[in-house]
Amino acid sequence: MEFLRFFIREQIKIDARNQKTQQTKQALISDIKFQLKEANNSNNEQTEVELTFQLGNAYAYYTDFDLADTMYRQGLAIARQIPDKNLEAIGLVNLGLSNKERLNYKEAYTYYQKALRISREINNKNLERQIEEYINELANMLDIEKLSKE
Repeated sequence: MEFLRFFIREQIKIDARNQKTQQTKQALISDIKFQLKEANNSNNEQTEVELTFQLGNAYAYYTDFDLADTMYRQGLAIARQIPDKNLEAIGLVNLGLSNKERLNYKEAYTYYQKALRISREINNKNLERQIEEYINELANMLDIEKLSKE
């Protein structure tokens, strides 16, 4: 009987933490959506892209990768319309990271390669180094030559 009471108490604690996590998630997402709406209303496209990526990052943090990818693609489309090559590369990196988390290594590699080409084109050395680190991380996990030929 004591074990059952212990189990019930522990389950109540877990449920309370899960509820708090869900509330925190909703508050964060609501805040970003509000800021995004404000940026949209003020026609600030660069901020709109950045906030769209932040919203994607929030979804990715809470492992909702489908919604994260949707946000990354929306931001990427706007970045291409503006055009802002730096934000375009960041969007591609985000899609790469999202795919890596889901173990879609070939897709991650493809996104990283596209982002790397853009970062070199715009001469953004910091972004280029970061992308190369992501590619090296994949290389350490896989046979990168095989990956690049598929």
